Amino acid sequence: MNAESSTYFLMAFNVVLGIAAFLGGLTVKGILSDVRGLQAANLEFIKQLGTFATRAEVKADVSEVRTETREALADIARAQSEGFEKVFDKLDDIRQQVANKADRSEVTR
Repeated sequence: MNAESSTYFLMAFNVVLGIAAFLGGLTVKGILSDVRGLQAANLEFIKQLGTFATRAEVKADVSEVRTETREALADIARAQSEGFEKVFDKLDDIRQQVANKADRSEVTR
């Protein structure tokens, strides 16, 4: 190898190495920017975690809803049975009135 070709080789090697370093720097800069963004998002997420309900709170709420639902269904069933009793009482009164009318018609014959 002569001196002139070795200088061209070193120059080409330095250019390739410089380009690789430049591209590597851009990659590292992008990665660091993304890491900072993720850290900021993580902090925001941690702040929002306080607003979510805990498991115990959810269980308590579900238990309360179940209790209220059972009470409401019991009230509905009670109201329906009372309503049916009133209907049956009314039907008994009608049946009695019809029976009384039948008795009167027999008396007048």
